[in-house]
Amino acid sequence: MDLAPLPGALSLTALGTRDWRHWGGAGADSFHRKASGTGEIQDPGGERLEHNAGACDLRWTDGTPTARQDGTRAGVFQRGAGKSFTLGVAGSGDLRTVRLFVGTFSAGARLDLSLSSGGDPAVREVALAAGDRFYQYVIRFRAAPGERLLIRWHALTVTGGQNDGVALQAITVS
Repeated sequence: MDLAPLPGALSLTALGTRDWRHWGGAGADSFHRKASGTGEIQDPGGERLEHNAGACDLRWTDGTPTARQDGTRAGVFQRGAGKSFTLGVAGSGDLRTVRLFVGTFSAGARLDLSLSSGGDPAVREVALAAGDRFYQYVIRFRAAPGERLLIRWHALTVTGGQNDGVALQAITVS
């Protein structure tokens, strides 16, 4: 997994040739996805709050329920240490590239990646720091059909403010 810089704007349509998903924009339970996507992104849901603090404008031209978005900084977040987001991406035997767009609000966090078939997880931590920070992780993986890449983004510590925690904006698969 690599940490990539965030540009001022990016296209989920261009990055998610197979599938993509964006959270927020029409309430904490809302999400948008690629209209003709493969459906390989799995999200079990959970408690969420909406934010509009993202560091880059996310765009798309092939979405549902909103077909076109010319720039949103919306996403979802969870308050408090120990809170997390979990996602899965189905395998097909082919090499896949996943881009994960996440953030922290005055929190230290950890990204855990593993395959549903087992093996050692890959882990990346970001140190506790005040303020809003956003990240783009580029993950390359290969998993057999029926297996999944398991993704967990969770808050390790928070500085103590009311909205401190972890944020989730989007994921793409190509």
